[in-house]
Amino acid sequence: MGPGQGRDRRFFAPLIDGQLDLVDFELRLSAFLDFWQGLATQSYQQITFVGFSNGANFIMGLLTKQSNLADNYILLHPSALDYAFPRENSRAEILFTLGQNDPYVEPVALENLVDDWQASVFPKANLARFDKGHFLSQDELTYVRNWYQERTDKKA
Repeated sequence: MGPGQGRDRRFFAPLIDGQLDLVDFELRLSAFLDFWQGLATQSYQQITFVGFSNGANFIMGLLTKQSNLADNYILLHPSALDYAFPRENSRAEILFTLGQNDPYVEPVALENLVDDWQASVFPKANLARFDKGHFLSQDELTYVRNWYQERTDKKA
């Protein structure tokens, strides 16, 4: 395996039997939040976090700690893992995407998580479903681009 593949491309340790290694996950979330606090982000008009699969799962972990790190979140094919529940209401808009034939994502569990987060902490959360697997189809990319463009146009 070459550099930047497999474990090297992950934001946190691989799941074991579908479960998070909570110690590793918490350490990595804390390390990112420390790093983020040191960045000068005040001058940015708008911040959007984008993650696919493991990256989307990591962003969801961040949201349980601080729900207003960014203005928008694009979470592509995340899993409904055993996340802590976010504590503070958020103004952020979240787009979750789901491949109906994605072998790594349980659609009903993710739908339930999105419903729960929308009803409580993230009223601007939405879930878009696509009929593909664990990859980004052209339809999904077009949808995401349009969703993002609408949000940047609003801020301009």
